[in-house]
Amino acid sequence: MVLVHSESYKGLSFYKLIHKARLKKIVNIFRELKLPPKGKWADFGCSDGFYFSYLRERIEELAKWELFGFDYEEALLNLAKERKIPNTSFFKFDLNKINKKYQDLFDFVTCFETIEHTGNYKNAFSDFKMACAPIWQG
Repeated sequence: MVLVHSESYKGLSFYKLIHKARLKKIVNIFRELKLPPKGKWADFGCSDGFYFSYLRERIEELAKWELFGFDYEEALLNLAKERKIPNTSFFKFDLNKINKKYQDLFDFVTCFETIEHTGNYKNAFSDFKMACAPIWQG
């Protein structure tokens, strides 16, 4: 069974209230970042594109950003593509393997609710670091 992120926020159960509170905190963090008007954002474990859609609607600075969603599950990538989020592309990606295809490409990298489902977290973190533009690799 695949984890569809948008389902985590529907309803009023205790579990879903915690998710909603975390989502509110994520929005506040994005607002505090003071992002530049353009950039490239990669979300690893993008699920159905929920975070891209939700945050782009609420964070004005993301309007001109290029968004790149990565997930292992084809079914989730298809749901994400159905959202038709402007300036967004989705790709299959296995976080368990080191992949240099996207090396030094992104200004911003996120991974929401995914790393705990990854079998090889060390490779996943290596992928995140590699994907960051050199200025962030410090």
